[in-house]
Amino acid sequence: MSITEYAAYRGCNPETVRNAILAGRILRNADGSIDPAIADRQWAETTREHLSSKPRTQPTGATEPLPGMLYSDARALKEVYEAQRRRLELQQRSGELVKRADVERAAFTRFRNIRDACFNIPARLSALLAAEKDEANVYALLEGELRRIFEDFADAKL
Repeated sequence: MSITEYAAYRGCNPETVRNAILAGRILRNADGSIDPAIADRQWAETTREHLSSKPRTQPTGATEPLPGMLYSDARALKEVYEAQRRRLELQQRSGELVKRADVERAAFTRFRNIRDACFNIPARLSALLAAEKDEANVYALLEGELRRIFEDFADAKL
């Protein structure tokens, strides 16, 4: 694992892991990676207990606060939430994000239009098809109408 991955696994910020490495409380593998099982054991053996009388519990994810979480970890978690919120706001303002209801409404309308266009084929072509005696011409009329409908759909004309 990288420092960032191990920090997320432990529920702390990467700087805390870097400090533990610099202090010699946890060791990295020869390739620079961190073995979480070994690092957890080293962390437990070399880190002072939290001043609270409660045992320190580890978060199950990088964004879950837990009772007994250290202030520094809780503050780091708050910063993660704030960064995520700011990123989402920026994406929304720049047009990368749109409201789900707007997308669902637009999709519903587009698919309703293609459905209606397909169901209107008999009304538009029935007289032409009834008058046509050549099977190839009937096929060409139907294929042309279907192709027009789906090309209009693909070009957002429907």
